[in-house]
Amino acid sequence: MTVSNQPPEIQQKYLAPQDFSILTLVMQQRAIRLDQMVCFLTACKRRSHNHPTFSSKSSIHNRIEHLQREGLLNLEQIEQGQPAWMWLTKQGVHILGTTAPWKCPGRHTLPFLYATNRVRLLLTEQHPQATWRSQQQLKNTEKGSNVSSLPTAELLTESEQRIAIHVMVRLLGTYEHMLIRMFEQLGRNTDDRTPYYTALWYYASGEAEQQLRTARASVATLTTQAIARKISIISYPFQPQQSWNNHRLAVQTHSWSRHEQSGSMRRKEEEP
Repeated sequence: MTVSNQPPEIQQKYLAPQDFSILTLVMQQRAIRLDQMVCFLTACKRRSHNHPTFSSKSSIHNRIEHLQREGLLNLEQIEQGQPAWMWLTKQGVHILGTTAPWKCPGRHTLPFLYATNRVRLLLTEQHPQATWRSQQQLKNTEKGSNVSSLPTAELLTESEQRIAIHVMVRLLGTYEHMLIRMFEQLGRNTDDRTPYYTALWYYASGEAEQQLRTARASVATLTTQAIARKISIISYPFQPQQSWNNHRLAVQTHSWSRHEQSGSMRRKEEEP
């Protein structure tokens, strides 16, 4: 999956390509756990000939420690017994020439951040040429937009489809608010009046997943089955466990459509 939103050229010269790659990923994801960063950079090495590569896992750790010493990256073990988390410092945000949070993420946000990173890793494995646009990037480009109406990310596929990605590890807001957001995104059009989003993909667990399935059934009742089928709901955490590039990554087998399969990955799709 490609990395977008490059900083101004005048600022790039102060960063090695590997440094820029790490800082950009952290900016896009808000915060990344160390083991997930290793997976991200290893996936980029395997999938992109143009992406700066690292010779080993230790070389990744060395670059991260270098960025920490330079005051561009925070690295701290927030959860006891778990790998450290990294996020940008104020100087790190500035050198990328963008706006982004630079304070320590709250503990209550870590499950969401971890899940979002895992979803992006899964999609990177399946669609390496697609572009991930994080909510932070959408905030920077869609000035004036209501933040609550933005998805967790957008996935721009190589076939020019735009998919809204939502990660929900807990229920946020009311059922009515959830349904309104669905209709807003389904009804959004481009300047030439074509649908802005090809599909809405929700990665959810627990009560949030059940509410989403109820909301999708309401969409089918109030509109058509065809419109409701644009909404996909994928259970999180992913099952079953699979080994991916020597790192344990839980993935959900799924397909991208009725007629297309992506390798051995197939998405469990339920009709509304």
